[in-house]
Amino acid sequence: MARRVDWIGADPDGAKKSRMTKTMMTPTDLSATHNPQVLSFEHLGVFSVTDTLVAADPRYVESRFAGLRTGFLPVCSTLPAEPGMWQAFAVRSDDDQSVSFLLTCHSDELENRSPFDDVEALGVLTIDTGQVTIVDAEQRDHPALQSAAEATDRKVGPRMIHTYGVIAELPKTGIFPLYASRGARKRVVFVAFTHD
Repeated sequence: MARRVDWIGADPDGAKKSRMTKTMMTPTDLSATHNPQVLSFEHLGVFSVTDTLVAADPRYVESRFAGLRTGFLPVCSTLPAEPGMWQAFAVRSDDDQSVSFLLTCHSDELENRSPFDDVEALGVLTIDTGQVTIVDAEQRDHPALQSAAEATDRKVGPRMIHTYGVIAELPKTGIFPLYASRGARKRVVFVAFTHD
């Protein structure tokens, strides 16, 4: 099965663009939940990562929830990540402009034009509040994260939480797939927003 996609922030000639770059996604292992479609990448901002990312419902992002499970599912995922500056994107469907993915990647990935087919499914995230966040693990206990989750205006859309990470509203609560680049240190991490 073909698994190629032109990377974020680049046109066919390789010139870097900063906002709403269109790209065609061909069938991948994601096609079970997301039909191949034209997607728009909305750049949300930049954040710094020390060496670990946390992906979770904001309710469970704090370090006191590390290792906690609800049934057999973890309430947060802690991932070893490439240190440095990371970019955050809301990936939208051109059909209805709904968010299909909340994507984060190391800044070097924008230069490498890395394809989505270098990712693997890591599992799922349990979302109780209808929100998801991806943050630097060093900042997971910062009060700004809980304030951002509590003060959320659902009409605002995906956005940065200072320079700590990114937060977005999901279409519903439930279980959502988590993907990351292959390798010991992750360079791409994203959550798929499944639609019924």
